[in-house]
Amino acid sequence: MIKIVRPKKKAKMSLLDVGCGNGFFTKPFSRIFKTKGVDFSKRMVSLNPVKNCEVQDANNLKEKDNSYDIVFCSNLLHHLDSPEKAIKEMKRVSKKHIILSEPNRNNPFMFLFSLIRKEERGALKFSLGYLKKLCRSQNLKIVYGRTMGSIVPNKTPKWLLPFMKLVDNTPVLGFYILVIAQKKKRNDR
Repeated sequence: MIKIVRPKKKAKMSLLDVGCGNGFFTKPFSRIFKTKGVDFSKRMVSLNPVKNCEVQDANNLKEKDNSYDIVFCSNLLHHLDSPEKAIKEMKRVSKKHIILSEPNRNNPFMFLFSLIRKEERGALKFSLGYLKKLCRSQNLKIVYGRTMGSIVPNKTPKWLLPFMKLVDNTPVLGFYILVIAQKKKRNDR
């Protein structure tokens, strides 16, 4: 994912983690990028080990236009009434790239999880096609898109890894959807 968006020059890029939560992604990103995290939950911001985090609404970011090389958002959009608004805001504050990851409704386990947990029901809308459609509705160009992943990487038992690689390469079974989009240039359609 990082190889796709990182330029050849080694300058430290900036990244905004929207919906940063407890720092699952913010912390590792902070080793590579100049990172800031934002989350609607004051409690989650307090749990995040990265110091540069604050409470913000994804639908109304306080950041300046074109202020981050990369805007990253994982497992947030399916909780929002209007994910389009949040993507529009991410586009506004991004210089170029927006990376989005959401649960894959087509994965049988994610589907069941979404049925069982009321707060996860929004995930039932999210397929690769739907996430791409949301990006295109905000005039973003899709650079990369696929389903991927199995169990959370650091929690997957070693004996399951060969099976998980098979799952990872079977589009319907991937636990998550990953889309990398970018702002269109004037000559892009």
